[in-house]
Amino acid sequence: MTTKTKSSTSRIVVERSTHVTRFEVPNTFRRIFNFLLVPVLNNLPPVTLSVFAKSHRSAKKVIEHKTEHVALEVLYSHGTTFSSRNLLERIALWVWFGLDNSMAVRNRLKIVKREVQAELAIQFEKKEVVYVLSIASGSARAVLEAIANTIEKCPGRQLRVTFLDKNPYATQYSKHLAQELGLLPHKEINISWVTATVGNYLAENAGEKHFDIVEMVGLLDYFDDHKAINTFRSILSSLKPEGVFICANISDNRERKFVTNFIGWKMIYRDAEKLVSLLIRAGFKKDSIFAFYEPLKIHSVTCARNIVS
Repeated sequence: MTTKTKSSTSRIVVERSTHVTRFEVPNTFRRIFNFLLVPVLNNLPPVTLSVFAKSHRSAKKVIEHKTEHVALEVLYSHGTTFSSRNLLERIALWVWFGLDNSMAVRNRLKIVKREVQAELAIQFEKKEVVYVLSIASGSARAVLEAIANTIEKCPGRQLRVTFLDKNPYATQYSKHLAQELGLLPHKEINISWVTATVGNYLAENAGEKHFDIVEMVGLLDYFDDHKAINTFRSILSSLKPEGVFICANISDNRERKFVTNFIGWKMIYRDAEKLVSLLIRAGFKKDSIFAFYEPLKIHSVTCARNIVS
């Protein structure tokens, strides 16, 4: 069932939808287990992190590459990047990759993929060539999978896609993923990879309305409010009329202390209302913004359209 609530102050619709997409939610046993486990995890001394890392090679990979696309790809795969070699490792895999934050990041991936896919279909109805920018793209999995699910259903349409990331290893990874999905090479798709920071890239292209879709998921977790607003303003100036900006932010949750203090994965937490308020301060019109919570309410995803009156 889809439920919608409307904020009395911003009048922004915040939707939690579970019937369109198959999201991950813990079953009753898992909820009870996590309820008992999380207080223990939140109070683990950081000096024991090495023990945690040794419990499974996938856990070690996440710890070593936190904040990078490598860690997210391990989380996306439920930790099966590395096989479990014995019973203890199978138990560790179940414990670590079944925590709410692990489930929530996979739910976020599904929402972003769904929204990009839906917007591609909308844009293809109006134009023959659609321009897409993915900022801090990492593996670019959500955008690439959305494109793969859409392009063959829209004959005669073309895509011009730019993947932006400051990490050259991330851009290389996404190139391989594009090849695996049959998007590189593709006669209807032109993909370019740019290795640069978002600030430098947007400054160099300031005022040029290039894009129909801009996606920025993951990066906002590391931007303070001032930097977030300035980035949003630059993105708004790069959007074509009726173009859409898709972004996300992690929200406060029971596992925050474990993720921050023990794992060492420090982020800036905002709820959906706060994210929406920053978009409005940057110039997006409040009636053009939709915010989606995944079922665990750890991640929100917003879609803001550039409405030109």
